[in-house]
Amino acid sequence: MILSFHGMLFMFMSGLPSLKIMRANWNLEGAEETKSVISTLELRRLLFDLKDKRADVCVRFRILGEMWRNSFMRIVQVTEKGAVFENEHTNDWVHLADLSEIMQFELDNRFQHYQPHFHYDVMPLMAE
Repeated sequence: MILSFHGMLFMFMSGLPSLKIMRANWNLEGAEETKSVISTLELRRLLFDLKDKRADVCVRFRILGEMWRNSFMRIVQVTEKGAVFENEHTNDWVHLADLSEIMQFELDNRFQHYQPHFHYDVMPLMAE
């Protein structure tokens, strides 16, 4: 759903706080729109693709109740529900047993339709 400035202003002024407006990141190459919310399943697929196809792209994320990780991390392994990441600056490994703990993430380089340094929200599926 794309809303103009006047449409958003009308919704704000008319008191419709329950209506959720999705953010969009516009690509400079054209009018391609990147959705800012993905499911945990989409995140898992993305991590698999990054590990297999673009090992140079690193991830930074925020877990529920915590602040953003300080550094971008390389993907070491993706399991059925979780993943292992390596912080190359500190040589620490981060093991996440469940990817649904991730609330937001960003990439350090462009991959497919994902933009670098753009905060994507992760919404867990009810069946997970």
